[in-house]
Amino acid sequence: MQPTLNELRQAMTSKVRLTVLAVALLGVSANAGWAEEGPFPVRLNPRLMLESVDDAAIGVRLRGPLWPDWPESGGLELFRLAPHPSDGPFVSFEERIVDVKVANSCIELRTLSDVGYEGRFRNDWEVQRGLLRQCEVIEMLRDVREAQFSYVQDFVLTAEAPDELSPMIDNEAMFFRLCDGYIANDRSIPWSTFDKIVEVEVHSPFDIHVWAEHAVLKDDFGNELPVGAVTVVWLWAWGDFTGDGVEDVLVETISQAAHWSGPGRTPPWLARNSFGGLYVLTRMGSDDVLKVADADKYLTNESLDGKSCDR
Repeated sequence: MQPTLNELRQAMTSKVRLTVLAVALLGVSANAGWAEEGPFPVRLNPRLMLESVDDAAIGVRLRGPLWPDWPESGGLELFRLAPHPSDGPFVSFEERIVDVKVANSCIELRTLSDVGYEGRFRNDWEVQRGLLRQCEVIEMLRDVREAQFSYVQDFVLTAEAPDELSPMIDNEAMFFRLCDGYIANDRSIPWSTFDKIVEVEVHSPFDIHVWAEHAVLKDDFGNELPVGAVTVVWLWAWGDFTGDGVEDVLVETISQAAHWSGPGRTPPWLARNSFGGLYVLTRMGSDDVLKVADADKYLTNESLDGKSCDR
């Protein structure tokens, strides 16, 4: 028997709580320690397919193919639909199509998305949302600067990364967990203390999948049912995003609710009911937690379901 939403809430609210990149990319040895004095040039995940962060290069990338390594892909097909009738007979997707366009670049994707164009199926919506976030990353690089000091020069994604990361980046969060994560971020409580980290799959220094247990419930037969989320974390860039001279890291995460029994877990398939976001993470000491910068902006009425979030 599956737990009810109220059981999940009661169980969760009771609980508050990196392989090395190539030397050519990082510019430092994995054993170089924490050289805090710079300057530290901006470094990027190669997946962004950017030659540099100057305005001209960013403009070319935003106007170029959505998938630069697959320019013949044809872009992303998007649909503008008539509103679904509130009553009366069912109207199929095809009958509601008002217009069809193809987004071939970040600029076209943003323009069409802003006026309501969307993918046909749920997986297409997720591709659209993911591409929009990647385009936002590229836009954010217009304002990134060379850092003068760094406590993240050697940071990459490893199995130990949750010991350094804020729990706020696990964004499979109903309002009560978002508040708890916000408080933990403010108090420099790491993700691995806030939640039980069940497993970390390291796909690359830029990409990990984290299984985090939020609570353990019991069914009517007394069987334990660990519940939580699987979160994919991408590391996109190092640089000064906040203008204080200190090097930050920019990450994207996508989380999906998950539950499992025994050693078996559902695969990290994030096409349904997943939540994504971009976070600038920073710290002022090599042993500090990487905290979400400007954390208040994530406490929107929508994300909090209209509830208050008190520290």
